[in-house]
Amino acid sequence: MVELFSEIMGLDLLRKVRYSNYVAARYACFLWLRQNTILSFSQIAKMFGMKHCTVLYGVNEMVTKLSINDELCVRYWSKIKDLKLDDKIKKATEMNSDRLYSFVYTICG
Repeated sequence: MVELFSEIMGLDLLRKVRYSNYVAARYACFLWLRQNTILSFSQIAKMFGMKHCTVLYGVNEMVTKLSINDELCVRYWSKIKDLKLDDKIKKATEMNSDRLYSFVYTICG
């Protein structure tokens, strides 16, 4: 899943940098995952090699910045906001969250 997001964003989201464009892109992904899956903050954090509090902060920060139309956040959010889960992942959302995390991580990396 992270690889898909990286391709869409045009950035290596696993790269450990704090440049504003990388941060905004990661935060957009965190928000999308929270809104469109049943993954917990901890499970999303594992996908990105981060801590759950980073994901929690990122989701809150993205919501705040989108509410004030921050240009960078709006740009990255617009790239993925309409992304739809494919049928395999949709079906998996009926599983409990631990099984879903394993499933998503297995098929999407």
